[in-house]
Amino acid sequence: MRYLLIFAMLICVILSGCEYFTPQTSDALSQTQQLKELEKQTQQIEKQTEALERLAKSTEKIANPQK
Repeated sequence: MRYLLIFAMLICVILSGCEYFTPQTSDALSQTQQLKELEKQTQQIEKQTEALERLAKSTEKIANPQK
């Protein structure tokens, strides 16, 4: 009976240790995913900016045709 109690207490200690480390790991993974998503969004914004610049240049050419 003692061994069963000691084993159960050992399991509880191990599980409580996991609860301590798991949130930190989850936060780190979440931050990594957020950083990757932010990088993707930054690249999309850069592409959109380039497209808008090209559009503005072509609009200027249409508005002011050279003779």
